[in-house]
Amino acid sequence: MRNNRYILILSSLALVFGCTREQPEPIERQYGEPIPYSVSVDAGPLTRVAFDGEDINSGDYKFATGDQLYISDAGGNISGILSITSGVGSNTATFDGELTPVVDFTPTADTDLVITLVGSSQINNSFFPISGGRITGAPTYPSTIPASTSVADLVQNYSHFTANVKYGVRSYTLHQQTVFLNFRLDLLADSITGSPSDVDVKIKGSDGNTTLRTVSGVTIGGNASIACLQFTTIFPAGTSLQGAQIVVDNGSGIHCTPDFAADLTLEANKYYSVSRTNVEPFTVEAPSGGTGATITLKYENIQVKTYTYTLGEWVWSDWHEYSSPIGLSAGGKVCMRGKETAFNNTDGSSPLFTTTNPVSIYGDIMSLMCDEDWNRKSAVGSNAFYQAFKGVPVNIPADKELLLSAATLGTSCYEGMFQDCTVLKKSPVLPATASAEACYKSMFEGCTALVDPPSSIPFTTIANSACNKMFFGCTNLTSSPEFSNSLTEVGESGCSEMFSGCTKLQSPPSTLPAGTLRFKAYYKMFYNCTKLASIPDFPCTPGVVYDLAAGTSAENNQQNGLCYQMFYKCDALTSLAGKKLFNSVTPLKLGCFNDMFSTCANLTTVPEDFLPALTLAKSCYRGMFQQCKKLTKAPNLPAATLEDHCYRFMFNTCTNLVEIKCYSTTSVSNDSYTQNWLKGAKNTSDCKFHHLSTTSWYRNNDSGVPSNWEMIAE
Repeated sequence: MRNNRYILILSSLALVFGCTREQPEPIERQYGEPIPYSVSVDAGPLTRVAFDGEDINSGDYKFATGDQLYISDAGGNISGILSITSGVGSNTATFDGELTPVVDFTPTADTDLVITLVGSSQINNSFFPISGGRITGAPTYPSTIPASTSVADLVQNYSHFTANVKYGVRSYTLHQQTVFLNFRLDLLADSITGSPSDVDVKIKGSDGNTTLRTVSGVTIGGNASIACLQFTTIFPAGTSLQGAQIVVDNGSGIHCTPDFAADLTLEANKYYSVSRTNVEPFTVEAPSGGTGATITLKYENIQVKTYTYTLGEWVWSDWHEYSSPIGLSAGGKVCMRGKETAFNNTDGSSPLFTTTNPVSIYGDIMSLMCDEDWNRKSAVGSNAFYQAFKGVPVNIPADKELLLSAATLGTSCYEGMFQDCTVLKKSPVLPATASAEACYKSMFEGCTALVDPPSSIPFTTIANSACNKMFFGCTNLTSSPEFSNSLTEVGESGCSEMFSGCTKLQSPPSTLPAGTLRFKAYYKMFYNCTKLASIPDFPCTPGVVYDLAAGTSAENNQQNGLCYQMFYKCDALTSLAGKKLFNSVTPLKLGCFNDMFSTCANLTTVPEDFLPALTLAKSCYRGMFQQCKKLTKAPNLPAATLEDHCYRFMFNTCTNLVEIKCYSTTSVSNDSYTQNWLKGAKNTSDCKFHHLSTTSWYRNNDSGVPSNWEMIAE
């Protein structure tokens, strides 16, 4: 038997007929004259026909209207049909009819008879080939069976019950010749293309070409990373499933291990449960090119199975309780599964395990949450994997995946999970679409070797601190994950410092589509990303009012604003061409864009319509472009009404700035709005200041319009 998966024989199906009627007195008849034949039948506990429930091992099995017994002998000398005359809907029934012998044949007590039970639906679906009152061959099983067919209907329509008995013996057992198989397939979700709600599953023979059975419309269940398919189908006894293959339509080929569950010829009167999967449990492997490693687990209640080189071959052990450190030679590995209570790492006192040398990890982390059916578990609790691998030298192989497959996340469930894992180059798969507070907080903080982040973070809302410091200090990261176009809200500190200190990051997410932003949502998000060459798109649909958060401090500096220092010191940023912040109908909030592009030393171009807002707030643009020393032209400032310190330090030390267009209707006679906004700027006659003719401006070199600038009234 191949050690891929398993077949578990759950039960047998049999129909027991117990006849207690007295034999009639012999009557002389003419040759060929029909012989009355009647039996009383007590149904055994596992008969077929109609029953309640979907479980093949439970329910009330009862006889049905239209049931018949087809009887004949092997030589074709006698045949007949008995019909159910009483007992429909109960466990006891009477069958009556006639047997008709051919001329010159008289049955004896030792005449061999073949008995077959036939339901009315089996006649309607031509399951049995019937001619001249006889069953003339083996039943015809359909090539395609809808997955929606209930187990009860499968039993009703496709059971093949037979018996070989003597004419003189009226007590016998009918044996089921149909085999029922309950398949459970667990596949990586990305192996099924097109996001269908159901698929067709083909069971092929060992040649890989002949389709033995198609089950159509199998519903796809499971969680975000694992597609779970479950269905029951039928085969005739004697079918060889040696080396059978399972193929999923809408998939990219054969998605289960090519062998069936074993080299097997299906036995009559059996019900099989067949599990197939290409999803591995959480696995730790010592790289084949290394010197091995010793793995010491830090939690109890964990079962393991090991893959070790023994007597010249690699061999898997059985699952057993972990009791002592596991020594792995190069290429050796250990799989783990556990119980949820063992992994609620609330205090973060230790990682999941320690290792003497760097190791690879892959498989589904959910196997650590449950010892059975872990690939069906779709929720992870609070703190479950908090700092699970913090500081441990782990990596994910290029040809493997570590699945964080839970669809429902708990507070801080993955917080600090890989923090300071300085050899980690590749991130796990992050498929969850719903976030939880601090769920990814500091998840990869300090992973200085990380170069392969997740392709996307498909959240529709980002909860408070959910992505806070997620990639903080990942100094080799060059690209970032995309956010879902369906993202609507970023909670408090939701993306704050998310990529801060990623000094090689060149490509940010293409868009930040959320229209509702809470306190410090993008605070220092790309702080000190010195190689960043562009910024994301912000939502700016005309007429839409976006909900922007305010800072909380009453002081003028507002260092906790919505986008405070979001692109601070992004020295590779030269142009904001084609970009725009929200729109003119969206009111700004306290300190929202404070220091947003501060010290972007090479920023030269900002579009005129970059700042379309018409309703300002205190300190909203404070220090926004200060120390952008190559900026030559400011974005237009269209707001009519100014607020305290709204432009304070906005262009401080922009030493090459030569033009500003400000269309305020508020006359500026002191520095309450513009304190030090042009401190250190040029003060020459080639500089131009555009303003409304009805508005007067304070002439001051630092806090108003510098004395040598040309005033252009419009």
